[in-house]
Amino acid sequence: MLTEEEKDIIIQTMKPYHPVKIGVFRNNDQEIGLLYLLGKPYGIDAITLWDDLEENLNKKISFIDFDDVDVKRDYLQKEILENQEIFYCNEPD
Repeated sequence: MLTEEEKDIIIQTMKPYHPVKIGVFRNNDQEIGLLYLLGKPYGIDAITLWDDLEENLNKKISFIDFDDVDVKRDYLQKEILENQEIFYCNEPD
């Protein structure tokens, strides 16, 4: 789905926000569907992070928190769960 270079750009861009888990559920030439779970409150910083990711990847990003997946509409939740690829995980044991 993503190139190793794109994954590295995403991880490095998100590092200051203490990512716990990062995944992708859609990727094409124009847009990346990115799933994330951050380890600290981020509030308004999420907008800055979103902008930084779009700029660094030169693509549009659909940005969805893992915690929000279960409250999305059923068809979207199904698409996300069936097509996700988690490429970074730093969850505590």
